Parts: sequence; structure tokens; C-alpha cells
Amino acid sequence: MQCLMECCNPVKTETYVAASDAYNLAYFKIPKCGSSTIMTLMEENIEDTEFYRGSHIVPFYINLFTTCRNPFRRAVSNWLFFKHDKLFNDYKLARYHDRHNITFEDWVRMALQGVFWNHHWEPAVNFVSKRTKFFKLEDIQKDPTALLEFMGLSPSLQLPHERKAKEDLKLKDVYTPVTESLVAKAYMKDFERFGYSLSLEDAE
Repeated sequence: MQCLMECCNPVKTETYVAASDAYNLAYFKIPKCGSSTIMTLMEENIEDTEFYRGSHIVPFYINLFTTCRNPFRRAVSNWLFFKHDKLFNDYKLARYHDRHNITFEDWVRMALQGVFWNHHWEPAVNFVSKRTKFFKLEDIQKDPTALLEFMGLSPSLQLPHERKAKEDLKLKDVYTPVTESLVAKAYMKDFERFGYSLSLEDAE
């Protein structure tokens, strides 16, 4: 794999990368932003796709890209992930907080205010470099053509099925003015970098 040990715009947080020399393409995974779908898409359609982890080795490909998600929705996805995923079974703090029954506000105060930090809910801007092109998950779900063309794939390809959350909730039923303010503050750089509105209504 062709890569450099340093890059003029390195990422801040170690992440998984799916890369192809043949397509001169590298995808940076942002947790809870449809990354499983994109990695599966590359693996199934680009033969030389390789997966690795480590922000200390940043591939110097021409086409760097990622997928992002409205921070209001990403926060809810991470809350459900924390409640249900077996990944957190061995965390003492998770057991202490009775994670299966934790409310969204309690999770926000615990996770986004740094009491129990995990890379899954770290700001998305930390996973990408300044020259990384981004595609919004909300746009991809409506029409993946632009993404597929950027990747050098046929626009007629069907995206792999995404992982579904165990609960289908409306944001208005989850958020309060307090949690809306806390999430906006925690992910302000994401709202700015990826061009999302700070209005909760726009995220529905």
C-alpha cells in the first residue's frame, strides 16, 4: 500500500480506513455515520480494498472521503448503541449506570461531558483531515449516485443494507431543550464543518 508516514493535514483521532491503490481511494470511518455500509460496499466491489487502523499512518491518496451524519441524530444513535451493544458489557462505569435503562439526558451528561468518553461519540471532525471530502448520510440514503460516482463505481449499484438501531425514535420525543443545547455544544465543530443546521426540527 502506498502511504506516507506524515500528511500535511493529519487526522486527530485514530480510526479505521478502507483503501484501494487501484482506485486511489481512501475512506475514513466515522463511527455511527453509515461506515459499515461504505466499508462493505468497498469490500464487495473494489478487489484490492485493504483495511487498517492508525492515524499515525495517513494514506496519501488523491481521493480521501468520509460519510457524516447530523450530530443530533448521531448522538441518539450512540445512546442506543451504548444501551444495547455488548461492546460495553465489561465497562464498570457502564454497569454502574444501568446502561440498558439509561435515559438520553443521563447519557448525554455522562458521555458528552467527558465522564465516560469513548471514540464512538467523539466529534466527527477529529476523524478526518482538512482535505477529506464528505458525503452526508442523509443525502446518500435518498440518492447515492454522487457517492458512487466519486468512488468510481456504477451509479446503478445498490448499497448494502445498513445496521438498524434497535429502537426507532423521533427526535422530538427524545430531546429536551437541555439535551438539545448540550449536544449542540459538544458537536459545534461538526455542525460547522459539515454544514448542518442547529435547528432540531431540520434534523427530523
